Amino acid sequence: MTLETDPQVLVATLNAYFETMQRIIFRTRGTVERFGGDSILAYWGIVDQDPQAAAHALRAALAMQVEVFRLNPQLMAEGKPPLQVGIGLESGTVVAGDVGSAERHEFTILGDAVNMASRFQGLAGPGEIVAGRGTLAELRGSLLHVPLPPTSVKGKSERVRVSAVCGLRVDSPATRGGLRRYELAAPGHLDLGQGPENTIVSGIEFGASGQVIVEAVSPYDPQPGTPARIDFAFPRSATALRCEARALSDLNHETTMLPTLSVADSELHRLRFSVVDPQALVAALRQGFPAGEAGAERPPPGP
Repeated sequence: MTLETDPQVLVATLNAYFETMQRIIFRTRGTVERFGGDSILAYWGIVDQDPQAAAHALRAALAMQVEVFRLNPQLMAEGKPPLQVGIGLESGTVVAGDVGSAERHEFTILGDAVNMASRFQGLAGPGEIVAGRGTLAELRGSLLHVPLPPTSVKGKSERVRVSAVCGLRVDSPATRGGLRRYELAAPGHLDLGQGPENTIVSGIEFGASGQVIVEAVSPYDPQPGTPARIDFAFPRSATALRCEARALSDLNHETTMLPTLSVADSELHRLRFSVVDPQALVAALRQGFPAGEAGAERPPPGP
């Protein structure tokens, strides 16, 4: 983007991007280490003790991908280039402290986890989140992820285990009563009867009674009960998902719904849909994330 973009447009685009991403990082108890060109280095669980640091980092990564989808139409309407973001995550021991000289020093973090996160970011394609074995181990049993072939990275003599992370099971007060909720960032299409539009599926809930709720982003604000067709797929996954559903509500206008990490000042709407045939969707998800996959949480049984 740097070579193809007018410098003033580039700076304005990066500022809009950094502002949005930084707000997500702060809301998940993260710290921005530095901005480097068009990249951000952030960390969790160092400035303060956070036993959920890995989960907070992944929640931030998923929310970032959703926000990039929401931000791009605004950027393009202003004549700015759309953004394509890949994210790398790793968990582990680091050294943190002031580094530099008497004239100039800064607080920074050093260590293998920092280096690997940067390497994994280089492996991630647009819209993807690639995590290493440290993060996979921390979140074992809570992830929807697609294991990738062992990969050679700079600084490691042996190939390393990485996965494309697709979703995270989130425990919150809203999970009472047998509800399971996953935060996602799955691109797809949403058809509300006016033809398919690009969307991103940002969440899915499985109720104890068998009801399944899908959250998706749309430029439209349909009336409750409006029929919809949702097609979506996870990064690096061969499983394509389709479901018929009916509109329930717009999360942008509801303060009593499940808390969202996303910035709700976009012209797009975060919509909730009740899936008409939840059993079929659950079966497709279970096929895409089979039991026994290392660290993979398997979606709950259908009704």
